[in-house]
Amino acid sequence: MFFVLSFFLPFASNGQQKSSLTFQLKNNSSLVKKDIIVDIGLNDIKKKLPDFSTESYIIMAGDDIVPAEEIKDFSNGSPALLLSLSFLPQETKTVNVVKAQNEIPKLTKRTQAYLGQKHGFERVDKYYRKGYFKSVGHTKMPNDHFAHDALYQFEGPGWESDKIAYRFYLDDRNRTDIFGKTIPDVVLNKVGIDDLDSGNEGYQNPQPWGMDIFKVNNSLGIGSISTLNDGKVITIAKTDSTVCDIVENGNLFSKIRTQYYGWNTGKNKYDLTADISIEAGSRLTKNELYIKGDLDNICTGLAKHDSTELIKSSADKSGWGYLALYGVQARSGDNLGLVIFYKNSAYISSGNDAESYYITLKPEEGKVTYYFAAAWQQEPNGIKNKEDFLKYLEQTKESLESDITVSFL
Repeated sequence: MFFVLSFFLPFASNGQQKSSLTFQLKNNSSLVKKDIIVDIGLNDIKKKLPDFSTESYIIMAGDDIVPAEEIKDFSNGSPALLLSLSFLPQETKTVNVVKAQNEIPKLTKRTQAYLGQKHGFERVDKYYRKGYFKSVGHTKMPNDHFAHDALYQFEGPGWESDKIAYRFYLDDRNRTDIFGKTIPDVVLNKVGIDDLDSGNEGYQNPQPWGMDIFKVNNSLGIGSISTLNDGKVITIAKTDSTVCDIVENGNLFSKIRTQYYGWNTGKNKYDLTADISIEAGSRLTKNELYIKGDLDNICTGLAKHDSTELIKSSADKSGWGYLALYGVQARSGDNLGLVIFYKNSAYISSGNDAESYYITLKPEEGKVTYYFAAAWQQEPNGIKNKEDFLKYLEQTKESLESDITVSFL
């Protein structure tokens, strides 16, 4: 995800509304930034072009049409225009927004947020039997819902890009898991759709699209939410209620919002909102947490597995840091890299227990933001060895620390 700094000029001097717009985008880093998403405030665009929409305007960079998408809720409710672009080091691109004269090409769907819930079921011994899974945009977790009762397709909501897919268990585990993908197509709407009864999870074996590649057990999986209380990791196991919504299910960007009311940490209760999002072309999941109350730390981490090496970024008080693992830790018996990126300014401590390596982060004005990612050996054109994974870690860290800036002409 790349934030942009915007500088706007007023309307045309003759008082008439503009019918086109030109701006420049600059890559301020020494990296090649390939197939990234650049976000621009949609409200700012509409100050210049009140009738702007991606249904009637096209975005051009030179002779090329730039894939573009409007998002209503990009970050904390703010709308954005997303552009899919690539940059050479220090490159500046001139971009034109003009009225479309011909039919605008349709975007390929490269991200998905999905939640399937059982319908037409029979309730037998508290399990959800028979029936079928149907895509829903909202669910309130029943108070008597429990792990493996087969209420939710693949046990909770999932999100994916053209590189990787993730899910978390929408029950008292609330851990995050990984689906490795061998194809770029979006697949989550088809995953586990025939697994109507608990214990029949076919995706734990190789499928035409990939498979469940991770063992979570009682660990923090990858990037799961918890807090450290008297040296003990407390996950979101006990709440008064939990609500989950598909906020965005776009071609270039998707987001899931989960609201945990009355999270019992053992000392106090807190309301916590988690916005999980993913962008096309990226392995990164962004997790934006909003906390009501005086919770002093958020803890997150990675599952411990044999045959892995722990990797940490160099000590620094500015920018971004990372905690990573690499080695043979996939269910498929091959290499898998895991990483959490965090703001060094929020870092409190790191540690480990029997199940996980973890870090603790300090909320700032009730908010914590971090990213996590998985890199599977079988991903098409993916990372296949430790050396390439280390390069990915450093390049991603630098990308998070460098903006694409926009200047309107």
